[in-house]
Amino acid sequence: MATLFQHPLQMAAVKKDLSLIPQAIEETMRFCGPVVRVSRLVLEDFTIPDSSSKKEDAELTIKKDDAILINFSDANKDPTVFKDPETFNIFRSPDELKKHVVCQLCIIFIFIIF
Repeated sequence: MATLFQHPLQMAAVKKDLSLIPQAIEETMRFCGPVVRVSRLVLEDFTIPDSSSKKEDAELTIKKDDAILINFSDANKDPTVFKDPETFNIFRSPDELKKHVVCQLCIIFIFIIF
C-alpha cells in the first residue's frame, strides 16, 4: 500500500476501478518485493558463465563453503525484460507482468540449487 500512496494518480485509478487491484498487487510485488536479499553457503563447487566478462569463454567458479548473497531486488528490474523497470506502473500489460512470475520461478530455482 505504501507504494501506491507514493503514486497518487495510480492510487486514484485503483480506487476508481477496483478491477485494477490484481495488476496493482503484481506491479507492487515486482517493484518492491518483500524479500530483498538472502545469503547462502555453497555446498559444492559451482561454475557458471561470467556474463560480466568480455571474453566469450569466461567462467565464474563459486567454491564450496563460499558465502553468497542473492539480490532479489534486481530480478524484476531487468531492462531487457521490463520496459522502464525503475518506474512503478500498474498499467503494465498482463504479458509484461507474467514475466515477474518467471523471475520468481528463477529465484526458487536458485534456492533449490544452493
